[in-house]
This record gives sequence, structure tokens and C-alpha cells, in this order.
Amino acid sequence: MKRAHLKMFLATTLMFGTSAFAEDSFASLFSSVDTSVISSAMGSAAAAPAGGAVDTRASEYKPSAKVSSDTRELIVNVFIKAGKASGKLTPALEDKLRTAFSTFDVARAWGKSLEPKGFKMNSLATGTAIWVSVSFRIMSGKESSDAQDAALLRQFQVAFSKPAIAKMSDAEKQRNSELLMWMAALQDYDAGQLKAGAPGYTTQNVQKYIGDLLRTFKLDPAVFEIGDKGLQRKGG
Repeated sequence: MKRAHLKMFLATTLMFGTSAFAEDSFASLFSSVDTSVISSAMGSAAAAPAGGAVDTRASEYKPSAKVSSDTRELIVNVFIKAGKASGKLTPALEDKLRTAFSTFDVARAWGKSLEPKGFKMNSLATGTAIWVSVSFRIMSGKESSDAQDAALLRQFQVAFSKPAIAKMSDAEKQRNSELLMWMAALQDYDAGQLKAGAPGYTTQNVQKYIGDLLRTFKLDPAVFEIGDKGLQRKGG
């Protein structure tokens, strides 16, 4: 999944941190919202038949500017807290971070490359597919194709066509979806830092925290991979 615009934004706003910082921050972000419902649904995605019944309305939501703002505030506050603890965050940089994050629309940023391919950005299935695709790419070192990403999205649309997802409020769906979109972008940023040889980033550390997060959602990268049918068991 293309993400150049996201990487550019993050590269100009995040001037501190290591993979250890990311691990702590991401764990904090995921613990700040209730992910129990989507965790169960995500775990069933690999078994979801490609031709299964889909009710896209179950995972779609009416976007709210306030929910987006609250989610951005949650993320920037985690960065600021960690930056202050590390001693690397100056008042000027804090102001720059708050200003940059206050106007950045993560769904629109992802949508620039994904909407032309049929991805609806006001969908929890889309946010989940983005995060899973990016996470597995970092774990495996292999970029998924457009066809594989489309199959992955279809799996989550099937898996999320459940009453439990449909009963979630628009705000809950949007908060979870945009948080996952942010997580995908931030993990991708860490992968870029690792590739560039930035201090504090190691393959072991980056892959460990991403693998731990995937396992939290019942998607063990030691068991699953992304293939032509989307998420599938390795060797299947």
C-alpha cells in the first residue's frame, strides 16, 4: 500500500524516538480504546470465505471531525509525553507537533492512493486491512500486491458483517479505524528508520512489537501470511 505522503509528514514531525519508544507508545494507544469486538472479528478473517456474504454497512460509519480530532489528540499526547520523558522535546517542537497533527487527516492521506482502488475510507474493514497489510509487510519484508490487498479487504468485509460490529456506534468504528490507520503509518515510519540505520532501531525490536500487536488481535505472523487469497495460513 502506497504511503509516501504519510512518510513525508511523519519524517518532518517526529524528530525523536526509538523502536522501544514506539513499542511503549503503541501499547498505550491500543489500551486507550476498547478493541475487544474487532479483535474477535479480526481473528476470524483468515477463515472468512472469499465469496461469503458481505454487508459493508456493518463496518461503515458516518465520519465525525470531532472523533478525528480526538484521535489525533490521543496520538500526539502519547508522543509528547514520551518526548518529554526522553528529554528531547523542546517547547518549540511540541508546538510544531501539535500544529502539524491538528490539521492532518489520516483517512484522507491513505485515501489518496486507496480510494481509486475501491477502498472506502469510512469503513472499519478498510482501516483494519491497511494496518494488517503494512504489519505483515514489515514482518515478512514482502510488499503485498493490489490484488492481495483487495482480497484482504474482502476478508475483513466478510468477517465484519456481523451484528456485533454493526451494533458499534459510528464513533467507535471511526476511532478504531483511524487509530489503526495511524498505527500503520507509524509502524511504516519505524520500518523506514530501521532501513536508514537510525540509532535505537533494530530488526528484532521493530518486528517484536509489531508481532506482539498482531498476536493481540489473534493474527500470529508465525502462523499467517498474506497471499493471493488474502490472509492465509502459511503453507496453505
